[in-house]
Amino acid sequence: MPFISRIFQVSILALLLMGSLSLADGVQRAYADPIVSTDARDETQGLVIMSFNIRHGLYDGANGWELRKESVAEAVRRVNPLVLATQEGDKRMLADLQERLPEYDWIGIGREGGMDSFFNAIFYRPATLQVVSAGHFWLSDHPNRPGSKFTSAAMALPTTWVRFRFRDDGREFLIYNNHLDAKSQEAREKSATLIRDHAYQQRYYHRIPTVIVGDFNADPRNPVLETLRIDPDGERWLSDAADWKRMRGEGVGATFHGFRGVVSGTPIDHILVTKEWTVHEFGVFNERVDGRFPSDHYPVWARLSFIW
Repeated sequence: MPFISRIFQVSILALLLMGSLSLADGVQRAYADPIVSTDARDETQGLVIMSFNIRHGLYDGANGWELRKESVAEAVRRVNPLVLATQEGDKRMLADLQERLPEYDWIGIGREGGMDSFFNAIFYRPATLQVVSAGHFWLSDHPNRPGSKFTSAAMALPTTWVRFRFRDDGREFLIYNNHLDAKSQEAREKSATLIRDHAYQQRYYHRIPTVIVGDFNADPRNPVLETLRIDPDGERWLSDAADWKRMRGEGVGATFHGFRGVVSGTPIDHILVTKEWTVHEFGVFNERVDGRFPSDHYPVWARLSFIW
């Protein structure tokens, strides 16, 4: 079952605590890009993390949710992620997915708080992963206030984060799921700073690998991505998992296509990782499923491993 009220309480407490955290003097800050494997594709290596804007279910006619839900679930099955971060799903849509993907549980909260409106949800396999802690904050000047937003933003948007522990060996990692404003560059840049600072503090407090994913409504050259990649001390602490393709001379292509099937362009959905991760593979799922595109975004995914 999804965690809602308890996780929301955890998020408020975590944010209050996070505000008081600071790195002790003398902490060594060693930064490096993640290892990008040059080996041949090996589907047995690592875990898969997937980010998927599943498109809200308010309208869309021939592309409405009731007509797409089977293809969305099938796209997830084909990628087979350990962790799936979704954007724009409401509680009905998320329930539909969980019904079709019973091996997953999920964590999330509606953008106004509670169970209403859109979620940035995180699905995970409880047979493999244990939730250590989790929470939410809003992309605003008042991140503890449900439903708040930056003045220039079109709508309230929460970030959901989870600290996972592997049941078999106790290793842990953090993941942040985000959806940045579609209209305001100012709001996106402020949001990027807020997300980066929260994740940076948690990552160094717990000393665990971190992944930041989502629909950023920003291409790789946008200052939003640079803000996320550079830590508060001006050092690079995150890299783009899509570099796995770029290092092979392959384009990443568009991730938003508006149900038109466009593949040329630049991505606005991203998976960013800290230096502890090895990137074994990165992909954009741009296939039709049962004759239709599952969403107006192509999901992105990365096969990763880490030693910690």
